[in-house]
Amino acid sequence: MPMTPGTRLGPYEILGPLGAGGMGEVYRARDTKLDREVAVKVMPASMAQDRERLARFEREAKVLASLNHPNIAQIYGLEENALVMELVPGQTLTVPQPLEKALHYAKQIAEALEAAHEKGITHRDLKPANIMITPEGTVKVLDFGLASVPTRETNTDPENSPTLTMAATQAGTIMGTAAYMSPEQAAGKLVDKRSDIWSFGVVLYEMLAGKKLFDGETLSHTLAHVLTAPIDFSNLPPSPITGLLKRCLDRDLKTRLQAIGEARIAIQTYIANPASQAPAPGVTRPASRTPWLVAAALAALAAGLGYTAYQHWREPAPKVIAASILVPENSTLETRSQFALSPDGQKLAFVTAEKGSTLLWVRDLQSFTARSIPGTEGIRDPFWSPDSQSLAFSANGALKRVDVAGGPVVKLCDVGVTRQGSWSSRGVILFAPSSSSGLFRVSASGGTPVPVTRLDDAAKELSHRFPWFLPDGRHFLYTARYSSDKGIIFLGDLDSNARIEITKTAGRAAYVASSGMLLFSSGGDSAGPLMAQRFDGSTFRPVGDPVPVAESVEKATGNWANHLFSVSQDGVLAFSGSRQPTKLQLTWLDRSGKVLGTVGAPGVQLSGPRISPDGTTVAYSVSQDIWLHDLPRSTSSRFTFNAKDSQLINPAWLADGKDLAFQQNDTVVWKAVGSGDAPEPLAGWPGHSDVEFSPDGRYMAGTRLAAGTEFDIWFQPLQPPGAKPRAYLQGPAIETAPKFAPSGDWLAYHVNDAVHKEVYVQSFPNPGLKYQVSTEGGQNAVWSRDGTEIFFLSLAGQMMAASVRSSGGKLEIGVPKVLFDARMIPPANRPDYDVAKDGRFLVVSQGSVSSPVIHLVVNWQAVLKP
Repeated sequence: MPMTPGTRLGPYEILGPLGAGGMGEVYRARDTKLDREVAVKVMPASMAQDRERLARFEREAKVLASLNHPNIAQIYGLEENALVMELVPGQTLTVPQPLEKALHYAKQIAEALEAAHEKGITHRDLKPANIMITPEGTVKVLDFGLASVPTRETNTDPENSPTLTMAATQAGTIMGTAAYMSPEQAAGKLVDKRSDIWSFGVVLYEMLAGKKLFDGETLSHTLAHVLTAPIDFSNLPPSPITGLLKRCLDRDLKTRLQAIGEARIAIQTYIANPASQAPAPGVTRPASRTPWLVAAALAALAAGLGYTAYQHWREPAPKVIAASILVPENSTLETRSQFALSPDGQKLAFVTAEKGSTLLWVRDLQSFTARSIPGTEGIRDPFWSPDSQSLAFSANGALKRVDVAGGPVVKLCDVGVTRQGSWSSRGVILFAPSSSSGLFRVSASGGTPVPVTRLDDAAKELSHRFPWFLPDGRHFLYTARYSSDKGIIFLGDLDSNARIEITKTAGRAAYVASSGMLLFSSGGDSAGPLMAQRFDGSTFRPVGDPVPVAESVEKATGNWANHLFSVSQDGVLAFSGSRQPTKLQLTWLDRSGKVLGTVGAPGVQLSGPRISPDGTTVAYSVSQDIWLHDLPRSTSSRFTFNAKDSQLINPAWLADGKDLAFQQNDTVVWKAVGSGDAPEPLAGWPGHSDVEFSPDGRYMAGTRLAAGTEFDIWFQPLQPPGAKPRAYLQGPAIETAPKFAPSGDWLAYHVNDAVHKEVYVQSFPNPGLKYQVSTEGGQNAVWSRDGTEIFFLSLAGQMMAASVRSSGGKLEIGVPKVLFDARMIPPANRPDYDVAKDGRFLVVSQGSVSSPVIHLVVNWQAVLKP
């Protein structure tokens, strides 16, 4: 029965109708509690009276509530027999669309489907009517996982045919709109995410062709066309994207595109550089030293395995051939570790992260599959032997090697966590045993490490990293770090202490002797461009000006200047391109992960929210400045006015809530709230970041980067004035992110000891009683305001909670329990969330972010200027 304006459903007041469909009527309504407009979809009476359908409706709504993605219309809740959703302004998707705009929309649709598929949700009814386009050009996909109910008025309309809902996931049941359903849907077979990929292809076809792909006179005719009618791709305008469409619209499930993420990558790659994928008249295929790789890339594209986003769309061939490699199914590329091309360019070594550990994989580039290497758990930063037969790497506090053809893992020496290594033709391995040391050498057969380079204390060098041997096995490149954004690449010599400055850059370098080119990155603590420059191998001097090879290369997480690229000696380049910046949003969540609201405006560089002691103000960093948000007034204001060459991050409230400390580049400063004065350095504090103040105002704690011991935790008494800082935890492991308990006599922190990353609690100020909080990996702990719980992030991306009980000066730590999926929180060394007194979580949330992809480029020198 239609609802009239003024009708109430709980706190929602109906304002007027928006439309109607098989699921019932949709109304515009006002949320009287939060004073915002919403969309209310009222279930048909026939469905509301069916217990099975109603239960399934409610179950689906709960699942969909977990979807937090900018391209999916958000579900707010259930009221009686109605679904309350985000009111999306704009209009439904229309056709035709110009190629550029069609791909812009298609990319967002693919991202929405990818987020749902990762949750195990299949849409089953993707069509233009369920795709809204906002005035800003943002796509919002509607009606995820909801089934339409047949009515006498709609079940004969092939364009808007309803969904049958009985036993919706069982074989023999038709679900979806006829013109857009997959062949397996039309045949009443079991469906999975590949059915959505077909529907995605149908929608994209319509956007490009300007007409429906399947348009029968009746529902039955349309279903017959879906099952058997040939698809005429000649209706499409000439475009390299046709190959992708053919993969999406393959009736054979086994050869259809298997993951919507592959479509998203292909479209994203094309949008980023359409000119490189267009035909190149008059250009013949260049002679290549690696014809097997070209053949493998072509075969992989045809078979749809391993390589995606292939840029060589059609003949004649462009000068540069590029492809992307995905990691094995159910695996995630470890973003803290390098990958490595073998010197002969025939194999790629990479590291995946699974269940809190890491594992080495080797992919023969003439094959479609990769194989894991047993015994390499805990691996970081693999690098190849000169003959491309063995790999060396750090794992579990040791430097090790393994023959990739088979054989045991051999320990070479004890180390900390290496920052890359290099293996010379003389059988010498160079590596950095910590993030605060010079380089060491050891025999490739094992032995005692010997120092090779020493830090220049007068120049304030913090570390030497990223060695790369030149072909003579004697000279090597390496990077000296001076600060978060300053570094210099030097040429060193095993036979002397002499060194030559090559270029000033906060990045890493590699030399390709076959082409005489020096590759180097820049960016320090962020993604940066990859540059190439001629290099004279006899004088060891750069020649001419550097030119860009890639605009932006991803950086290994938590590893200064370790930009993710590798190069072989025969013209193959691998790199992880920086993904599009995701706008971040301060978001309130409850203990189940349900979104309760937002704080402030979204931004690209947003981190470190900290709620004031009185709970009224949130401090956070955005665009390299500190901002404050007044919660009662719901207003944001800028707290600092940063110079362009500074980075202001990691705010921390002093105990009285009247002053705020934060990190300015590599120092810690403070400023009074409401003051117009410039920030002042914290007197006497030797720390680096992660500053925290005890609730009683007596102490300050933070981390310090020191030579030989990596990151340590220090503290400083605040009374009497002038008290000297003292080391709290100092050792070979990396100890960071200290957090005071509300009582002030316990300190939580996380430790990365090269074997595991775990959360601990220890007595304060005198360390002694120590408790392990996480059991299967953890980081970034935050106490509840009453001290009865410790929250932390698992390495698998879950928000965890462990109960805490204090008795007789000791603690009882409960078994950690999962609260919600926290993968929407960007990875960081400092918690990007805080917990309010009422138990709500204030998190920095981001949209669905895919696993990084390794891009391969053959004949990359062709992009360089002569």
